[in-house]
Amino acid sequence: MQHHTFFALFCAVSVGMNDFVAGVPFRPRPRLSLEAIKQLSSMTNSQQNLFELETLGEPKEAIAPLDYFADLIWYILGLTVGAFFNLINYNLLQTTNTINNGKARLEDTLPDVDADVRTELQQISDNALSGAVSLIGELLYKLGRVLPSLTSTVSITLPGRMDPNDIIMAILGISLEQFLQELTNLIERSDTLLNNTITSVNSIIDRVNNPSVVEVLRTVVTDLIRARDFIRPVLNKLWEVMPPA
Repeated sequence: MQHHTFFALFCAVSVGMNDFVAGVPFRPRPRLSLEAIKQLSSMTNSQQNLFELETLGEPKEAIAPLDYFADLIWYILGLTVGAFFNLINYNLLQTTNTINNGKARLEDTLPDVDADVRTELQQISDNALSGAVSLIGELLYKLGRVLPSLTSTVSITLPGRMDPNDIIMAILGISLEQFLQELTNLIERSDTLLNNTITSVNSIIDRVNNPSVVEVLRTVVTDLIRARDFIRPVLNKLWEVMPPA
């Protein structure tokens, strides 16, 4: 189903089904259990297993949602906001670690190449790779601020029963929709940086004559491809949730 078709249908159902759901007890989205949270955070499960922690099953939310995007994440992905952000956090951590591994390998080659190549590699390390780590670090910082309240199974310090949108607004000062858009934009920029860097390093490999340096640079490219592959599933899920431009 196309995005615009889904959104139109969802809005129509939200407005038109009020009479149908009258008298149906409100059932909120389920909170993740402590075991599920630990499983999400353990970094030992495959990506597929992480997505399968919560399945769609029967709808858990009354039709008129308190927070449209929180419900949209549940209906499309079968995940609560906390579970979805935990998954994003996991993938971004893996991306950062893999970029840093590639960056360290690249810098190890600097003494073994000529001045022109050394300058290019240093610029890649200082600008593209450091830039990608910085962008992702900004997101990890914000995710780290909101995740404890979104995934907690005990009473949170914020007053009353708060929706994910309210929690994010209270902590970050932006709505859930705005935070999803920020996540999408910055991860897209990181993906572009990684793509461009992979192309640049491959170009340099073609001009290097030292076999040992070539081997290391090919390993760097492999690291960067792995880093990109960690964020591609996140982008795909964000594009499913966010409305088309």
